[in-house]
Amino acid sequence: MGRLRDGVAGLRIGIAETVFWNDAHADVAAAVRSAAEVFHRLGAHVESMELPAAADAVALNPRGLVIAAEAYTVNRRFIDHHYDELDPIVAARMIKGRDITAADYLQATLDWKRARREAIRQLEDVDAVLCPTTPIPACTLAEADDNMEVYSHKNLLYLRNTAIGNILNLCGLSVPCGFTGDGLPVGLMIYARPFQEDKVLRIGHAYQEATEWHVQRPAMEWASNG
Repeated sequence: MGRLRDGVAGLRIGIAETVFWNDAHADVAAAVRSAAEVFHRLGAHVESMELPAAADAVALNPRGLVIAAEAYTVNRRFIDHHYDELDPIVAARMIKGRDITAADYLQATLDWKRARREAIRQLEDVDAVLCPTTPIPACTLAEADDNMEVYSHKNLLYLRNTAIGNILNLCGLSVPCGFTGDGLPVGLMIYARPFQEDKVLRIGHAYQEATEWHVQRPAMEWASNG
């Protein structure tokens, strides 16, 4: 418990200036960069850095290959016999796993192991890195119903940054760090090397001690008036 409250003074925190920020909504990017300034004021050494392993992780996850294969395997009975009863977005992602060969799956997992080793090397000089939890804010169900193709593209963006952490085997913590101009919440992702949960919890705790985003609620009047 003592380490949780040790603060961030002296810690080395990087802003991962890589694929995490591609297609990021301006309000999301601004909120996350403002969060980085909070750590600087708390005494951490905050610098922008490259994390090429993140781009590698995206390249090594075509069509969500590994996740789709595993999701289909676990949920095969539902997908094969109750497909139309499932959420259409989730079902469409999982059914892709049916066509993935064992050779492709095994090759992908081998490539992931290489990417994970490289990520650990790239993170040697920092205690943690920051990025948006999701690069874009949530869209409404009405938007999804109006244009499912656009929604499907957005859904890939929602999953991208968290998928990178999963592929690289990083430990992560998402904390609230602001709202968009439309009142939608923004998340700050804190990533660290594998098995350093104590460190990301310490960093997240320091941030929430210094801010009040986690106790604020989004203004939802626009939703009730829509």
